[in-house]
Amino acid sequence: MIRSAGFVLLLSALFPAVALAYGEADGERYTLEERAMHFYTDRLRVDPGFSDPESDHIDPMAPLVYNPDLNDAARFYAEDMELNGCFPADHSSCDGTSFDERVGGFYQGQLIGENIAMGGLTPEAVVWDAWLYSPGHRANMLNPSYEELGPGYAGTPWSNSWWVQDFGSRGGTPIPLVTSATHNPLWPNPGQAMELYASVHDAAGMPTQVEVMVDGICYPMDHDRGFDGSRTYAATVQTGTQACLQYLIVVTTIDGDEFTYPDEGSLLVSVDEADCEAWTADRSAAECLPQANGSGFGGTGTGCGGSASPDENVGDNAEYGTCSVSPAPRRNSMLLLLALALAGVARRRTAR
Repeated sequence: MIRSAGFVLLLSALFPAVALAYGEADGERYTLEERAMHFYTDRLRVDPGFSDPESDHIDPMAPLVYNPDLNDAARFYAEDMELNGCFPADHSSCDGTSFDERVGGFYQGQLIGENIAMGGLTPEAVVWDAWLYSPGHRANMLNPSYEELGPGYAGTPWSNSWWVQDFGSRGGTPIPLVTSATHNPLWPNPGQAMELYASVHDAAGMPTQVEVMVDGICYPMDHDRGFDGSRTYAATVQTGTQACLQYLIVVTTIDGDEFTYPDEGSLLVSVDEADCEAWTADRSAAECLPQANGSGFGGTGTGCGGSASPDENVGDNAEYGTCSVSPAPRRNSMLLLLALALAGVARRRTAR
């Protein structure tokens, strides 16, 4: 049976989601895959030409702010496609609800856009190997007019997966100091080297220090990509035998103020495929050990395109589409901004 999008949108209006602290996850929202998809998009925006030479002419831009309403919209669509077996080229829901009506039922903004993909992809691959090499998808991810992002994921890792990015802009959205963070691989083995990443935006200038606290040990994070006030940072940490590894990001600004991501609690790493949530309210690991390397911080419808033809960058088991409209959610004033062009989408990436 095809689920009714209208019924779900009605429920979302009657029972609004509980507000979460920035960076927090609740098991239903902002999963590991969705958080990673957000970070890799931010990493592209702060330095567009690093991995895509044809984007050298595009100026670096601010990273995207996580929006839970867009996350709900994207997750709903990913699950809709998974459960009902559709992948519409016009980005309509499986019951025919239009793109702008669906997203507008969750999020009220001046601009909305959407990228979708289907196939056995990872968060990094869907951003860097699929969407980046398609003009319409790349234009959505590198549109400086977008301020907010809701990533959506459904399916089985490394098998049948549905990926959605819902972009939005309401005008003047405040940008938190840390917009996104992730770790790679998402499910490391014991004793495996793991990369930890964070996207930092500080209009006042470069932070004096960026660290990651992993189970009470502070590790400095090095500049990864980006310029001036918008940069990404990275650190390499060896996993141990602990099943659910805790970590959080700590940024010290040029004024000496310290901020953490997430705002509350800690992020979790599932080591050796342990059954861990993406986030925990626990902050027992939020204070550095004296012998650790670090500061000793002790703080607490239309305009949509798609293709059934696989791209050589993502293999034979993948499809994807893109969509962007302005304004939202009025259907009669939609403006065609982007359409997926198949010609030239098979450029190989040169670097990551």
